Amino acid sequence: MPGSKRGLVAPQNTILDSIVNLVRRNNWQDACFILANSQIFESPIIYCSDTFCKMTGYNRADVMQKSCLCSFMYGELTDVSCIDRIKQALDKQHHAQLEILLYKKNKTPMWIIMQVAPIRNEKDVTALYLLIFKDITALKQPIEEEDNKGGLSKFAKIARSVTKTRSAFSGFPSNNPATVENGRPVSTSSVNVVALPQYRQEGPKTPPHIILHYTTFKTSWDWMILFLTFYTSIMVPYNVAFEWKTSDSIPTLATDSIVDIVFFIDIILNFHTTFVGPTGAVVSDPKVIRRTYLRSWFVIDLMACMPYDIFNAYDQKSESMGSVFSAFKVLRLLRLGRVARKLDHFMEYGAAVLLLLMSSYMLIAHWLACIWYSIGKSEAVSGIEYGWLFRLGRELHSPFRYVAPPENWTLHLARHSLMGGNVSSALASYSGFNDTAGNVTARLAEWGLFGGPPHQALYVSALYFTTSSITSVGFGNIAANSTNEKIFSIVVMVIGALIYATIFGHVTTIIAQMTASTARYHEMLNSVRDFMRLHEVPKALSERVLDYVVSTWSITKGIDTSKVLNYCPKDMKADICVHLNRDVFNEHPAFRLASDGCLRALAMHFVTNHSAPGDLLFHTGESVDSLCFVISGSLEVTQDDEVVALLGRGDVLGDQFWADDYAVGQSCANVRALTYCDFHSIKREKLLDVLKFYHSFKNSFQRNMVLTYNLKNRLVFRKLSDILREKQLAERDRIDSTAATVHQQDTRRNNVKRIFSKLRKGSEHSGSASASSLTVPTIEHVINEEEPHEVASTNPNATPNSLTKPEHHALPDSSPVKVTRVSENSEQHALIGWKRLTAAAKEASGDQGSAWKKIIAQGRAAREAEKASATAAATLPTTPGSATPGVKPSVSFVTRSPLSKVTRQSAVAENPDSSPTESQDGVTTQWTPETLEKATGDLTNVIANAIQQLSSMHAQLQKLKDKDTS
Repeated sequence: MPGSKRGLVAPQNTILDSIVNLVRRNNWQDACFILANSQIFESPIIYCSDTFCKMTGYNRADVMQKSCLCSFMYGELTDVSCIDRIKQALDKQHHAQLEILLYKKNKTPMWIIMQVAPIRNEKDVTALYLLIFKDITALKQPIEEEDNKGGLSKFAKIARSVTKTRSAFSGFPSNNPATVENGRPVSTSSVNVVALPQYRQEGPKTPPHIILHYTTFKTSWDWMILFLTFYTSIMVPYNVAFEWKTSDSIPTLATDSIVDIVFFIDIILNFHTTFVGPTGAVVSDPKVIRRTYLRSWFVIDLMACMPYDIFNAYDQKSESMGSVFSAFKVLRLLRLGRVARKLDHFMEYGAAVLLLLMSSYMLIAHWLACIWYSIGKSEAVSGIEYGWLFRLGRELHSPFRYVAPPENWTLHLARHSLMGGNVSSALASYSGFNDTAGNVTARLAEWGLFGGPPHQALYVSALYFTTSSITSVGFGNIAANSTNEKIFSIVVMVIGALIYATIFGHVTTIIAQMTASTARYHEMLNSVRDFMRLHEVPKALSERVLDYVVSTWSITKGIDTSKVLNYCPKDMKADICVHLNRDVFNEHPAFRLASDGCLRALAMHFVTNHSAPGDLLFHTGESVDSLCFVISGSLEVTQDDEVVALLGRGDVLGDQFWADDYAVGQSCANVRALTYCDFHSIKREKLLDVLKFYHSFKNSFQRNMVLTYNLKNRLVFRKLSDILREKQLAERDRIDSTAATVHQQDTRRNNVKRIFSKLRKGSEHSGSASASSLTVPTIEHVINEEEPHEVASTNPNATPNSLTKPEHHALPDSSPVKVTRVSENSEQHALIGWKRLTAAAKEASGDQGSAWKKIIAQGRAAREAEKASATAAATLPTTPGSATPGVKPSVSFVTRSPLSKVTRQSAVAENPDSSPTESQDGVTTQWTPETLEKATGDLTNVIANAIQQLSSMHAQLQKLKDKDTS
């Protein structure tokens, strides 16, 4: 085919073919295998071989997407330890081999040798699991099912006996030494792990001793063979015509011998060189290469490379034998067959085509010149002196001289030869060749054709005549005179006209018909190249497009199938379509019950498609409006960037639109070609029309048509990477929540401790007659985890930056305790603070009316509790005698809650004799140590409750603000 120099050499993912060849190389002809995706949870099966379906009874649709542990084949006699070993091998992603008892679909038990091997991709990551199954039931003792009495005891005995006996496996070749696993010896043949293929796209691979036909070395070698072929085509006719003996010239003999050796080496290389098959694929199998070459060109090449010059290098006793070996030199012209069968290799370049055409023209002129000289010499030897040789000799002043032999010498020589004599004895018996002594003289060399121009001048003159005759009618200076010469001149003119039209005109009807397909092919390639160059298509995409065009041409040969079918009548067209789709109708059981008319109707609507590696047949979200039947090649189905299925010959993909209310579904996965694929497809509307017309076929079709993969169904799976990420996030959230809870509890506990520490410090200051102040800002700072600060001084003489020093009142030893209350301004500020807090809660709540009302109610309840506690504290006795002698406590509590106002008013009412000046700044009430201790405890509880209420209100307000923000 045109463009078949390289063949189909695009990178392909031949994982399925590689595994099949691997199993065959390990002498497991009847073994089967399955492939599973290692990146999906539970490793679902994405492919199973045809032999697996035959062995187990399951079809491919039943096995797909199930776990590669093959739990659907387990039975009551399956060993649990073997299952654990399979799980361990899958988890650790290493090679394992074991024996296990599995069950077929019809519940028939069988002994299986199972091998588990990981298959890696180009990133050296385990992408697939390969599980190989070998049925060894015939080598085992019969498996007896449990009976009503014995239970499993009988099988246990058989299993133990089988485990102890391993002699049955002596027939299996073992690549690895025997090992012991779980106390049981394993001695079976093992697939070479190193030779496992990788799941990636690779170019065509060849054995180490096989040469690719498109490499630089082989291309250079072919050009050298072409040059030597032209050398042979020139020298052989010249030596035969001019009777040139290579033995007379050592350099010529050495050159011809080297050429013969090179051609012999070429024969050896042909046994180790790939070639392009009829389908366009590169054939690299050594057996196929040798068989093909032996059946085609081997005999011709062998005859062409025989060393005939070596035979002629020695003197032959018989002249007839020498002439025979000389005639064999013509067989070297068979080397031109090498040029003929590799002509498409040299037609790739325009300069090479021009060189070949000119070389062919000169080679034909050379052959005709040698023939023209042979005719002239034969005429001259015959005594015809008006031939072109005698005329040329006279013109060049180097005439020929012809000496005739004696009369009747040929008759005497023939008579003597019949009597068994040789030439010398015959000449000796003839009186004309004897001298006076009776010996044979050298008179034999005295007759014949003598003189004439040298051989170089004769050859150039002959070549001049043939060239002028081919290109025109000649110039007459060298012309044909004898009858034989004229006949040959006519032939040369006819051949010359044809050669001139073919080579120099390059346009004739015959040539146009011969090169029509090639012209269309090159025109198509040039159009594609120009399009890619014009639109600046990326190089990778351009190579894919060109490879697809070449591969499509290799299949169709440039023939438009629809155009050819339109030439035929309807009945003949239907028969041709049935023949073209015979693979689909013969392999799938859904078409077995279809009538001839139904098959013809279906075949008319089937379309043959071809895809190159990397082409997408279906995209995610695309409408699934056709049903596809894979004929050759491999397809990859991916969902969420994970391989969920591998499809090969005989698989069906699409949608069950004939059973789903005739609705058009969307594809949930991508379907990509891994290799060059051929598949037949039929549109949804066309198939439904046929099913609607043929009701009986519709029922059998719906019952027997099983999709290998339904593109409409979305698989739900979890990636191992996602599961690991979820576990990490859950663990992180748990740690963060635990830390936040602990931090919140520590914060609350520290706040309470700080408040009580302040209160405790105020009580301890009584010995130094100092007052401690615990104000609302101080409490707020404690809640916010800040250090409390001193209350600003109310002394007008103090500086703005100075801090208030609590006023100390010097009392005698018997004086009662003074409790100084805050002024009216502090109480008003406290009330304003409560109002602002309520307003802020109401404003922050927004639509949450019930929430801020609840907060206000809690605040009011806290205020009422403070008032009640203050009233109870004010009613305590304040007699001077209640003080303990020797104790001089003086504590001044400062607060901004409404409790200060109530306490002050109650104290004034009970002690009207108090000083007026003291009543303006504060009311002094007399306390005893017992009453002071009790009042201090009550006041501490009130403050703690208030702080707790404030903290709760603050948290609820913050939540309301967060809700409004969201």
